Amino acid sequence: MLEDHKQLRKLQLEQYKILQSVNDLCSKYGIEYYLLYGTLLGAVRHSKFIPWDYDIDIAMERTQFNRFKSVVQELPDWLEVWDICYSSIEYAGLSRVVKPKDCVFGDIHIDIFIIDNARITSNICTKINGALGRFLHIAKLSKAEKNILYEHFKDSKSDVLCGIFGSARIEKWIYLLLVSEYPTGRLVILEDPSRVIRSEWLLETKMLKFEDMDFPVPSGYEYLLRLWYGNYMEIPEEGKEYLRKEQMEE
Repeated sequence: MLEDHKQLRKLQLEQYKILQSVNDLCSKYGIEYYLLYGTLLGAVRHSKFIPWDYDIDIAMERTQFNRFKSVVQELPDWLEVWDICYSSIEYAGLSRVVKPKDCVFGDIHIDIFIIDNARITSNICTKINGALGRFLHIAKLSKAEKNILYEHFKDSKSDVLCGIFGSARIEKWIYLLLVSEYPTGRLVILEDPSRVIRSEWLLETKMLKFEDMDFPVPSGYEYLLRLWYGNYMEIPEEGKEYLRKEQMEE
């Protein structure tokens, strides 16, 4: 959490510009996406960013993401798309739209979580995730964060396996094991095997206000938010503390 409230708001507005550019491109080509995670919660609870939040998350089904990737060259030239993976985005579930090397904040981005069809049950997905799934999250970290984790887990089984087989092979293996090209039932995967949700919650969209525009959200957003945040309309302690500090500064 950024302690400087004005700086955090500036960062949020820069991220919001990226979201608007993505929304414009998706609207032009009829590409479907949803607000997700804290961004979805912000739309529902605050009609804007959660005041202490510092990122934007959206999601696309794999077919929609492939359409998006085919037209990304039409995004403004100050934006780039970075695939966050070891092997290929074909076998991974996270991409980013990035404004690189911003003079104030460095690389500013919004996350695109890719939705895939789950091949097997949520219980098996969660078990397989384990150490290997957690290890693959290292791909999303900064170099400094990676170095800390590599040092901390250098004797772990997951590190040994990745050294033998290579992270790219493990990532591809996990994807092929857990993901189906076609719908197989009631479940879909959000980025990694531990995030398995009911596909029915994503079948339709509705529009909710986020900042000064309306954006698409999953029709089953209430179920998703309860799953991820419990009593999601209640302000958590970190939020209350942030708001108290913000009021003291005004």
